[in-house]
Amino acid sequence: MLWIEKLLSKLVNTRVSDFSGLGIVFYNPPMNIPAHSMGGLLPSGVHLPNSDFEEIVKYLVESSSYQSDWHDGFHLIDSDAQSLTHMCQFLSPSAQLISPPAEGALPVGSRYFTAKSVSKMSSVLCCAVINSQGLVNIFKDGEVKAWKI
Repeated sequence: MLWIEKLLSKLVNTRVSDFSGLGIVFYNPPMNIPAHSMGGLLPSGVHLPNSDFEEIVKYLVESSSYQSDWHDGFHLIDSDAQSLTHMCQFLSPSAQLISPPAEGALPVGSRYFTAKSVSKMSSVLCCAVINSQGLVNIFKDGEVKAWKI
């Protein structure tokens, strides 16, 4: 979990001025997540899978700009290998995993709902959502907690 905290901290502290927010799924292989690419070719210069910490940060920060075609969707990280394996993925959790947000949490966005639901899957260690202001929510087993940098 220390590596995840280090990554999230670096992402929040280096986010771009037009930061759109970011959704990340940290999974344990084999990946058993209903994910579908939202794009064709990867952005220029991006090579996956990638275990280089600084390159992962660079890829995720650059893709989170509203100017990037890759600012939507979730990015997937193999938590065992500490490797970015997928970018800009549409996630489709089954209806049985979807539950309402905690009372008082409304309104929440699609990333919140998706991360909460996907975090219940057996191959998922946790999900993180960083909102446009840099607030981090970590989801584990369907529960959410705000995380302070």
